[in-house]
Amino acid sequence: MEFKDFAPECFENSITNEYFNLLQQYPDKLLLIQVGSFSISNYGCQYTVANWQDIFAVWDIKQLESSFVAVIEDEQYNEIRNVLWDMIDISSTVERYLVIEKDETGEDIEVEKKKLVISVEYLNVDEMAALYSFDSKQKKELKDLMKAPEFTGLFSSLALDVEGMGTPIVGSGQFMYPTISTTISAGYPYYQDGSYHGGIDFPVPTGSNVFAVDDGVVSTVRMLDNSYGYYIIISHGNGLSTLYGHNSKLLVEEGQTVRKGDVIALSGSTGNSTGPHCHFEVRLAGNRVNPFGYLS
Repeated sequence: MEFKDFAPECFENSITNEYFNLLQQYPDKLLLIQVGSFSISNYGCQYTVANWQDIFAVWDIKQLESSFVAVIEDEQYNEIRNVLWDMIDISSTVERYLVIEKDETGEDIEVEKKKLVISVEYLNVDEMAALYSFDSKQKKELKDLMKAPEFTGLFSSLALDVEGMGTPIVGSGQFMYPTISTTISAGYPYYQDGSYHGGIDFPVPTGSNVFAVDDGVVSTVRMLDNSYGYYIIISHGNGLSTLYGHNSKLLVEEGQTVRKGDVIALSGSTGNSTGPHCHFEVRLAGNRVNPFGYLS
């Protein structure tokens, strides 16, 4: 299937317009979650679907025939939305736990706390093929589509720069490696145990240089005790960004312009990490994509 991004005579139903309509439904649904007196607030964060390419690939294979798509009709829009919510399961619960605090007299007391836990699970394309009872021909077409370089190009016609950085430095799209080492300890999109892995891990000693893989503007600099640990996101324009996680030291600031090859951090093992390495991700419109398609 081929997509045309803009249809002047009926812009209300253009691919881009309907894409962003669907994109907004995800954070809207999260913000509706309420368990008892608990609810979610974005606090300036951006919630986004992590598997748009999978969604559009499954929807494409579900179509009865391939065609040139310039405009999304209501029936097609509803079908994409159905695929979206068939692939994503959102659940929530309230967990209780005890903490030690001081009372008015300075004595230690146990206090019960509560936290709202939201779980988002994604079905992969193989699970969706089973759910929709794809035949052998459809499964092969789906597998071929997910591997095709042209698919990323088609998808990028939907991708606008969603990171809110104004007019960024636009990179070449051909990335250098983020570390001197090109050895990979964990690849994309799965760990050896079959669990999801949204990037590539490059094992390097703590304190090794981490490089900007292309020209861009630093959009995020964070220092977390969990998750990515000390991490950086660089916007390269046209909706393309890269993430560098688990660093020991961050050397850039948000809004800073960087050039390909600039040292932006020193590697480490902060956050959820079992050893020193650089966790590297490539994102298109905020969604993780295969980094191997960009590394040169």
